[in-house]
Formats: sequence, C-alpha cells, structure tokens
Amino acid sequence: MSKRIVRVSLTLCTVVLMAGACIHSQPETSQVVRTTSKPAAQNSPHNPQQNLTSKPVSDASCLSFRELKQTLPMWLRDKGFVITRMLKECTTSDGQRGYPVPSDWVAMGFPCTNGKGRVDVGGHYWAPKIVSMILSTDCGMEPGTMDQVRLAGNEALKLNPSSRLLALNPFTVQYWEIPGLQDADVGFSVQLRSVEAIQRVWRSFLEKKPIPVKLYGRENAWARGYDFFSVDGELETTGTHSFRLKINEVKPLSKEEIEAIRGRCESLQPRRDCSAVFS
Repeated sequence: MSKRIVRVSLTLCTVVLMAGACIHSQPETSQVVRTTSKPAAQNSPHNPQQNLTSKPVSDASCLSFRELKQTLPMWLRDKGFVITRMLKECTTSDGQRGYPVPSDWVAMGFPCTNGKGRVDVGGHYWAPKIVSMILSTDCGMEPGTMDQVRLAGNEALKLNPSSRLLALNPFTVQYWEIPGLQDADVGFSVQLRSVEAIQRVWRSFLEKKPIPVKLYGRENAWARGYDFFSVDGELETTGTHSFRLKINEVKPLSKEEIEAIRGRCESLQPRRDCSAVFS
C-alpha cells in the first residue's frame, strides 16, 4: 500500500511540475547593474556589485536631512559629483526623515570631465560635414578615484570616516541640446550638423571658445526611483581630437520639467524615439 502511495505522489508531482510547480527558487537580490553605452568597456572598479536596497531603519544616531543645505540628491559643485542616495534611512526623535551615522551611500560622476573626451570629425577637419563629441559612460571622470569621492562626500554629509561609498556611477546622457541652435538629439554623442553649428560653433571651438550644452539623463545604475537630471555645461577643447566637459549646474527635474523637455524632443524632425528616454 505504501509503495502505491509513493508512486501516486511522484506521478502527481510530475504532472504539477509540467504545470510549473514543484520548482525550488532562490530569493531575489537587488544589485547595481550598470547599463552602458559601450558594454565591453564597463568592467570598472568605480562601480562594484553591491546590494543597494534602501530600507528604513531604526537608529539612535539619526541625522536629519534638514541639517544639510539641501536634501538628496546633492550636487557638490566644488567637487564635481552628485551624492544620489543613502542606502538606509531613519527617523529622528522629532519624527524627521534622515539617515543613520555612519551610513553607506552612492555617488554619480560625469563622463569626460577629465579632459579626454573623443572628437570624431566627418570630412575635412577645418570644414567638416559633421562633428561628434562622444560622452559615453566609459569616458574618464573627475574626481578619478573612489577615495577622493568618499572623503569629500563624508565631509559634505557630516559622516564619520567609517561611512562607505559603495558605488561611483557615471551619468548617462540620453538627450542633449545646444542652446540657440536647432542641433539636438537622443543619445550620448553631441553632434554638430547644422550649417550654423559647423560654420560658427565649430570654428569658435577651434579658437578655444567652449560650446554650451544642455544634457539630460540618469545615473547609470539599476535602482528604484532614480532621478532624471539636467546638466548645464560646456565642451572645452583639450587637443586636436579631444575635449573636456565642464559642468556649471546639475539639478534633478520635476515631472513638469521632464514633460516640457520631452515635448521638445518629440518636435524634432525627423522623429526620434523619445519614449525610450522619457519613459
């Protein structure tokens, strides 16, 4: 009788297994996953694989965000990077939102700020048909080391030295505009294509006058609730075929501001795939 029960049980499990049951699954984990413009070039020590799940915690040493000049994300203008998020949050004794001390945190740097951005010229260098300035995520950032960013961030957040910087992710350019010109597009390559851009802006660039740019995009990491940023900057020449991104201002955008930018993107001709950027 017991043997028959075993056979029936195995048969039932086999049938259920075909329907998708009797499968043992492992619990999911949340990790940083870097999306890239150049996948082969992304094995960088700047962004270790870490568990970036943010959970509220109860901590006796809780520093209120009100004690800072601004809440996160925090743009450190004189340091050149953004503190994007804390890994854990807490509530102060008076019920204010804050973060525990010490605390782990994540930062975002900006590609090509080290002056080694690549310039591709289509056609004759002095009279090109198109000029591309490539702001891919593998372009070097400044500050260039995790330790430099960690020390500056801990000081800005008033954290003790045991606080850890878990990841330094690059900013991903998803849409760009050149103020005053019709030149704009999705992607991470700022391109001079119009007659005015080639004749006026490119010639001025060769005379060492910077090109003003508006960049829009996100932190290059897989994380819930990450912000969409606007970057006001300038492209400065550093060589015959190289440039540097100088950043003047960084700010996260509201939903209304994002929709306004999306409208400008969707008005471009020929039509671009703006939904992939602003979704």
